[in-house]
Amino acid sequence: MEQNANVPLHAFKDSESGKWGFKNDNDEIVVSPRWWLIYHKFDEGMCAVGDDDKNVGFVDETGKLVIPCQYVSHSYFCEGLVKVQEAETYKIGYINKKGETIIPFLYRKGGDFENGIAMVSSDNGLWGAIKQKEHGRISI
Repeated sequence: MEQNANVPLHAFKDSESGKWGFKNDNDEIVVSPRWWLIYHKFDEGMCAVGDDDKNVGFVDETGKLVIPCQYVSHSYFCEGLVKVQEAETYKIGYINKKGETIIPFLYRKGGDFENGIAMVSSDNGLWGAIKQKEHGRISI
């Protein structure tokens, strides 16, 4: 079934398989249960989902997997970007809704963007801020 992006999707858990999928407001299944977990509601048109290996990816409002399940942790989309953690290096970076890396995976910890700025920390524990538009550091 093709989903209209203007009709909200709601997560549901299949009692037999224990997997999660999406239904529309008419209680029709739009995305069959296939996810180990659906992490939260839609933010900025995207919703985090987890596969059987507990890796995180993102679906759009039609239920289509747009960003493959390849991250070990995530936050919420804020100002068009989401903080994700790579599985291989465990470094934090920021990607857009197409899954493109906008801010490289260089940080140990990081916050969400607010007014174009996010706080990040390096391996040595020092904190600073990065600007979304310029992808550069700001002295605090």
